[in-house]
Amino acid sequence: MNEFPGFVASDFDAYEAHKWSSNRFNLPRMQVRERVEQLAALIVQGLGASMEGLVLGVSQDHPTIFNNKKVDAQRVWWGRSPEQRKELAPLIRRERSRLSCEAEPQPHHAELNVGLAVNFDGVDISLRLHPSACLDRANAQALLKDAGRASQLLALLQGLPDSVVMDMEAERVACAALTVESIAAGLEGLQPDSPAWYVGCRFTREDEALTLTGFAGVAQALLESLLPVYRMICWSPENDAIGGVDYLATERERVAVSPEKKPETTESSGSGSKQGTGGRRKSEKPSTRGGWSYRPDWQESTPSTAEREVPKTPSARVRERVAELSSRAENWRYAPPARESNTAPTPRSQPARTSEQAPSRKRSEKTERRSGRPGGGRPGGGRSGGRSDQRDHRRDRGGRSEHRGRDRQSGRGGKPATTKARKVTEWKDAEGDVDAMDHVRIAEGLFSGQVGCVVSVTRKGFKVAVGEMVVEVSASSVSRVTEA
Repeated sequence: MNEFPGFVASDFDAYEAHKWSSNRFNLPRMQVRERVEQLAALIVQGLGASMEGLVLGVSQDHPTIFNNKKVDAQRVWWGRSPEQRKELAPLIRRERSRLSCEAEPQPHHAELNVGLAVNFDGVDISLRLHPSACLDRANAQALLKDAGRASQLLALLQGLPDSVVMDMEAERVACAALTVESIAAGLEGLQPDSPAWYVGCRFTREDEALTLTGFAGVAQALLESLLPVYRMICWSPENDAIGGVDYLATERERVAVSPEKKPETTESSGSGSKQGTGGRRKSEKPSTRGGWSYRPDWQESTPSTAEREVPKTPSARVRERVAELSSRAENWRYAPPARESNTAPTPRSQPARTSEQAPSRKRSEKTERRSGRPGGGRPGGGRSGGRSDQRDHRRDRGGRSEHRGRDRQSGRGGKPATTKARKVTEWKDAEGDVDAMDHVRIAEGLFSGQVGCVVSVTRKGFKVAVGEMVVEVSASSVSRVTEA
C-alpha cells in the first residue's frame, strides 16, 4: 500500500478566488486531483466492505458549463451509481415537483453524499445534503417525524467524534448539542440559494496533519464514522420513509402495460353499418402495427429502418451518373441530319431507286435546268460537257455550291461585275468665325490635316467629330472650310 505524501501549500493556492474561472491554472488543479484520487483509493482500500454499494465520483478540475464556469474546490464523494439514479428517476421527479427543487447538473448536488473536498482554506471531510437533493431530503424529513427513527438518527449524530460539527444558519454546532428539533429546523431551512446541510470536520491549511503521510488514516476514520449517518438518511428500498417502493412499482407496471395496450376498435363513417355499431361499420383492414397508436388502422405504418431508403453520398451519386452516361455512350450512334430532296417522291407503283442511281439522276436534272437542254452545258451534251458542268457545281463541306462565288465575281447572268466609285469631297478654306455644325480643318496634333464637323464649343476650343471619334482641339488649331 503506497503512502499518501500529504498536501502542500501550492495545493491550496490553486483554488484562490481569482483562479476559479481561468484555464491558466488547470495544471495545478490537475495535480491536486491526482493527489486526491490517490487519497480516495487508499480510503476505499482501508474501509473495504463498509463502502459496498457506493460509487466514487470526482469533480471536474477545469471550468465548464456543468460547474458554472468555476472550480472553487476539488471534491471526491461516494454515492449512488448512474444506473441507480436512472432507476429512481420517476421518484426523484415526484419529490422534486413536491418540494419545488431545481435540477442540478452536478451529480454531488443531486443526492446525499459523503466525501472530502480541497479548497483554498483547507480540507473538508463531511456529509453533505444539497437543497437540490430532493429525494434524500424528503426521506430525512419523514424520518424525523417518526419518533423512534428520529431518536436513532440523533444517537448516531451525537456519537460522532468531537471534531465533527454541523453547520446551522451560518454557525457551527457540536453534534453532542443537537436535538431532533434543531435537525428538523436545519432541513426545513434549505432554500435553493442556501448552502448545503453539512455534518463534518474541517482542517485548515495551517494544520500540520494535512502535511503528514498519516493523514489518510485520519480521513479514513472520520469517513467510517459518517457512513452510518449516511445510510440512515439516504433513501433506499430498505430505508424508505416516503412510500417510494410502492410508487416505483406502480410506475414500472404502467410503463410495462402502456406499450402493449390494444387500441379501441376503429370505426369509419361509411354508409354501411352493422348491428351494435351505431350506424358505423368497423374497419375491415387489420392493423399491421403492434401496441397502441392514435392513428386509425387504415393508415400504413411507418417503414422500418431497413425499409427506408438510405440517402446516398455525393460520391455514390457521381459514380451512378458516370455509369449511366457510359452506358448511353456505348449505345449512341451518330446519324447525320437528313437533307431535303427537290425531286418528287417516287410513286409506290414504281420501283425505288438504288443509292447509286439517285445522285446521278439529281446531277443530270440540275444540269438540264441550267443549260436549257438535256445532256449538259455544251450543245452536244457529250461526256466532256457533263463532266465540266459537274466540276462547276461541286459542293463544299458546308453544302454550298462553289459556282456562287464565281457568279458574284463575274456578275449574275454572265455580265461583268461593276463597283460603284466612292465619292471624294474636296474642301476649300472659308471665311468667318467657326461655330457649331461647321466643318473645320485641324492644323496640329494627331489629326493634323483631317476635316471634321464641330459638335460643340468648349472653353478651350471645339469638340470636333472626325469619322467615328470626337476630339477636343484648341480654337487656334482649326480653320473653317466648306465644300469646293
